[in-house]
Formats: sequence, C-alpha cells, structure tokens
Amino acid sequence: MPAATGSAVLEPDLHTDPSLHVIAMLTDELDVILERGEVTLSVGDSIVLRDSKHDLRNTQSRPASFVYTSFPLTRSERGGR
Repeated sequence: MPAATGSAVLEPDLHTDPSLHVIAMLTDELDVILERGEVTLSVGDSIVLRDSKHDLRNTQSRPASFVYTSFPLTRSERGGR
C-alpha cells in the first residue's frame, strides 16, 4: 500500500476489480482514496466498497491494523460489466 516515502508522498494508484470489499479498522488510521475524495478510517470505523476505484494509504508513522474482506461480484451484480 502506498505511503509517504521520506518527504515525498506517492500519487494514488486508483484501481478497481469486480468485488465487494469491506474494510474494518482495528488500530490507528487509514486513508481510503476514492474518485470523489478521501475518507480517513479510525479505530472502529468500516467502509464497504462495491466495484469502485480506490486506493489505501497509511500516512501515520506506525503500522495500522485492519480486516480486509473481499467478495467477488457476479456479472449481473456488476450491472453486466
């Protein structure tokens, strides 16, 4: 997952796949970058991403722990895409 490298911050690598992703934060914080903006998840927060472009970034100086579950979507669940 991209993170700050020295003083430079890497550009987001927005990507998608035909899946439903559920991210639940356990410790610290994680930035979720989306096409329409950015969301910071803290301990106890969760987010559901359905077939959407996203990137994850830990901008903290310490590791963040989270549970990341992915479920494949069928063609009909993706709207025929």
